[in-house]
Amino acid sequence: MDAILCRESALSYLRAGKGGVPASPTLVATGLHDIRALGLSLDGLDPVHLLSFKAARRTHAHGLVVHVWSGKMPAGALLSTGEKDVLVTSPEFTLLQLAGPPYSTSLQTIRLASLMMELAGTYRRSPTSYGRPRLTSYNNLSRFIETVPHARGRELYCRALHYEMDMSLSPMETAIALLLTLPVRLGGFGLPKPILNVRLRGTELRTDTSSQREILPDLYWPEQEVVLEYDSREHHGETGGVLANDEKLAHDAGRANSLVAAGRHVVTVRRRQATNLGRFDLVARQVAALLGKRLAMPSVEELERRAELHALLIRN
Repeated sequence: MDAILCRESALSYLRAGKGGVPASPTLVATGLHDIRALGLSLDGLDPVHLLSFKAARRTHAHGLVVHVWSGKMPAGALLSTGEKDVLVTSPEFTLLQLAGPPYSTSLQTIRLASLMMELAGTYRRSPTSYGRPRLTSYNNLSRFIETVPHARGRELYCRALHYEMDMSLSPMETAIALLLTLPVRLGGFGLPKPILNVRLRGTELRTDTSSQREILPDLYWPEQEVVLEYDSREHHGETGGVLANDEKLAHDAGRANSLVAAGRHVVTVRRRQATNLGRFDLVARQVAALLGKRLAMPSVEELERRAELHALLIRN
């Protein structure tokens, strides 16, 4: 008998760095009695969200929520966890489940897009950690949703996927990228999507004027050669004291100068600029000018949505 962690429980499991190869269940545990019979340790998952394939087997108990999937199970939708008798839904399947009711508003679409960027990036929330392996990608997310054409939550999943960008290295990079690119009607600035942390090296940098052999610009618009760099000390650490911070500032300055010398237009954003909407508005207009775009004056309603979006994405 296997317990299949899904939804929020699967997300917690994936964030903890666990997962595994595709697997198929035998008999599925769907109740508290089954969980006790298996003797599983599911500490930290409260409530525990489990997946069942039959509505008749759904049970309710304190600390346990069972969700039913009645359709055909997509290939690769379940993963082993390395723990006996415990499977977990894949990142793609977990995101589809989280796209179902009650996740139906614009804010929920944005939250799902942000979550997609987390799992397709190298950081994790709850607790925040950096330098983690990517769990999915835009291509994987796209291929998966094509295998479930009638699934509940598919429409919201596809809307969120339209806004997703791979390879974010931090929550702030995700927030900045979404704020700049989401449509104005959702509170964003409506700018074109950048590429995140693409590797520039060799002929893309001038070796005689570059302080580094390769550079990964945080946000990069290659057509206009525009780069946005976020002061990333939050995920490089500040534990080394003043000298470490001075070295980091020198490294960032050398990196920005190398990009400028290679013909890129560089906009630098510090945390206080990102967390203050008025200051960030100016940053967005500077980026727009370099991209050759003109930002229209938002309406009062659009300004209110922008403030809500900023509050949602930028956690002060």
